Amino acid sequence: MLDKLESSLIVPMEHNHPLPKPTDPAVQLSGNFAPVNECPVQNGLEVVGQIPSCLRGVYIRNGANPMFPPLAGHHLFDGDGMIHAVKIGSDNRVSYSCRYTRTNRLIQEAELGRPVFPKPIGELHGHSGLARLALFAARAEIGLVDATRGMGVANAGVVYFNGRLLAMSEDDLPYHVEINGQGDLKTIGRFGFDDQIDCPVIAHPKVNPTTAKVDLEDGTVSEFKYGPGRFGGEPYFVPEEEGEDEGYVMGFVRDEERDESELVVVEASEMKQVAAVRLPERVPYGFHGTFVSENQLKEQVI
Repeated sequence: MLDKLESSLIVPMEHNHPLPKPTDPAVQLSGNFAPVNECPVQNGLEVVGQIPSCLRGVYIRNGANPMFPPLAGHHLFDGDGMIHAVKIGSDNRVSYSCRYTRTNRLIQEAELGRPVFPKPIGELHGHSGLARLALFAARAEIGLVDATRGMGVANAGVVYFNGRLLAMSEDDLPYHVEINGQGDLKTIGRFGFDDQIDCPVIAHPKVNPTTAKVDLEDGTVSEFKYGPGRFGGEPYFVPEEEGEDEGYVMGFVRDEERDESELVVVEASEMKQVAAVRLPERVPYGFHGTFVSENQLKEQVI
């Protein structure tokens, strides 16, 4: 009966007015913002250049990737969390994988085969938004869905903290994700910091409280351009082992003209590219990333 109410009343209400671009799926999920399927570990990737030895480990990037097509409005921030991982070994040996973070929300929707949890930005507007909230409350009341174990999507931040890789968004506790020896990803579950926290956390964590140094001697600003038709996401700086002043900037780059995705490595002090990894799958534009070193991988808490 609730499904009939949704299809005959709520969905027509949502489609009764044109959607603005910030919540129009035709805009929000177009081009390289469109979702991709999970990708198991792909080994032997082509590398152009030489990846520095201090970058042995895994580059991680989080992002939104809806498992199911939206029923009505959809904002980029509403998508299910998917982590993309590039594992770097010795002698330029590189692998790639991407996996959904299996949140409470995603597990239930996967079992039902369609979206049932409300999308805060894309759907909750006006009378149709109130109706969708009432529908969700009714489904929860009769046990069709369970919101007591969290409703978050874990699609924004990602941090390695105290032996755990944590995927997070600002609507839930973070989710603990294991990186195995092959570079694949497995969701362990929600992490409440040993039962010290039972509320949503910020999606932009700061692990080191000390203030970084900024060189203001000559005011020089350097830049690295990806080239025509090439677009990058937020890069991540990895310092060299000997100190914080020198290191490498890593990030995914999309070549729209060649329809290819790469992981680009740039030497930070000179802002020059030293290596690029050709990825076997399209990597959508996403949010935040981090780097987990080879030693940190060995120290993971499972």
